[in-house]
Amino acid sequence: MALASKAIRELPDEYRKAFEMNRFEEMTYNEIAERTGVSPKTIAYRISQALKILRTKLKDYIPLLVWLRKHPTAMSVFLMSQKTYFTNGAFNK
Repeated sequence: MALASKAIRELPDEYRKAFEMNRFEEMTYNEIAERTGVSPKTIAYRISQALKILRTKLKDYIPLLVWLRKHPTAMSVFLMSQKTYFTNGAFNK
């Protein structure tokens, strides 16, 4: 989880902001475009570029995340082993 947070933080600012507004604040492309003063197509491009970068940086971990999602018990064990990320705030950095 810390790797994903780090990868997001390392995105170019415009890509990161658009990605975070869309994924974490659940804003539409039109809402993000209004807030940032660019077109919805620009927002779509920035988010697609962010996803492309994240897929590249996290490519070795994607199979693990898919497997964990298909195995809820394993996911619970994994999350419990990672609880320090949740309790010390490192997950949110």
